Amino acid sequence: MCGHLSGALNQAYLALYNGAPVGYLLTQIISEEGEIFLVGVTPSNRGQRIAETLIQFFLRDAASCMLEVRVSNVSAIRLYRRMGFEQIGTRARYYRTESGFEDALLFRMK
Repeated sequence: MCGHLSGALNQAYLALYNGAPVGYLLTQIISEEGEIFLVGVTPSNRGQRIAETLIQFFLRDAASCMLEVRVSNVSAIRLYRRMGFEQIGTRARYYRTESGFEDALLFRMK
């Protein structure tokens, strides 16, 4: 089951299993341009395509979509590429880490 909440520009999607939250997606759409801010799935429910389902649900309302992801988040990068997102750039030293900084990869789907 997927729930949907929306404000003026921001939208939140929540995936439930037996009434308990198992995944979420935080987004925004401006002039049909979607942006994904956060995607999360509980550790015990990963690998079940919950994130993919949430993203597909969101993409029904967006003509195109952008997102960024840490270079170290290999499973998310694999998901985005499998879904048809293309890497369009890099933001060097974008995320702060305990040992310094980490780059962000920028992805877009049309």
